[in-house]
Amino acid sequence: METWRGKSGDPLRGKLGLSQSTKTAADGEAVFWLRRAEAVGCGIDASGQMRCLTAGADATCVLAIGFDKQGKVKTWRISGAPPACQMFVDELTPS
Repeated sequence: METWRGKSGDPLRGKLGLSQSTKTAADGEAVFWLRRAEAVGCGIDASGQMRCLTAGADATCVLAIGFDKQGKVKTWRISGAPPACQMFVDELTPS
């Protein structure tokens, strides 16, 4: 994330997609994104149909980014379960 500091947040917002929520601050805004990683298990039910269900609890991660009034990245914080946070890493790492 350090490479984004001081730069326009528009490309970053484009990579992350729709945000979960936004909070306005006196010096800009804080935008929050959420990712969930769920384990899925599949099998054949009694009728012979394949069914897939969530197996166990889901893991969540929240990425909060602070933008100044000009839309430049000021700060960020990420918290949550590593499998879900890895999704942000994958999205923001250049291919």
